[in-house]
Amino acid sequence: DQTANVKNRDGVGAGFTAAGIATGTVAAKMMSAAAVANGGGVAAGSAVAVLQSIGKQRGANLSLKSGFTGAGIAAGSMATKMMSAAAVANGGGVAAGSAVATLQSIGKSSGH
Repeated sequence: DQTANVKNRDGVGAGFTAAGIATGTVAAKMMSAAAVANGGGVAAGSAVAVLQSIGKQRGANLSLKSGFTGAGIAAGSMATKMMSAAAVANGGGVAAGSAVATLQSIGKSSGH
């Protein structure tokens, strides 16, 4: 299995793989939502694009690469910037079920 160590809270691969986004996974749902929100494509630099880039690096670890860790969001990381932007856009808090909340859940399950 070439799925990178990018997993959801149940330890199941999120679907960001060296071969691309796996069908029927959290990654596929995120990609679909991002494409709809962006008029048909996934924007370069978006959370989905960044996670797929990480997943493509076989064996990459979400928490080490982006700052979503078992202990919370790492200071000064990409995750910090994403959380800040999400909180500003949402009036001060990160919405449950948002990309940032989902990524933190995935990072928390990685155990790092």
